Amino acid sequence: MRHSTIDLTMSVYTDPALLDVAGAVEALPSFTPKVALGAHKAAPATADAG
Repeated sequence: MRHSTIDLTMSVYTDPALLDVAGAVEALPSFTPKVALGAHKAAPATADAG
């Protein structure tokens, strides 16, 4: 037999005191690229000699 709602399931089987959310977030890899300051700017446009 199942619980009637996910809220009931979570309140029975989840103890927020045991969840290390901050530790889990800190363990994630960085999602931002490591580039030198200003390296992300586009190169200046040049006029075509054609």
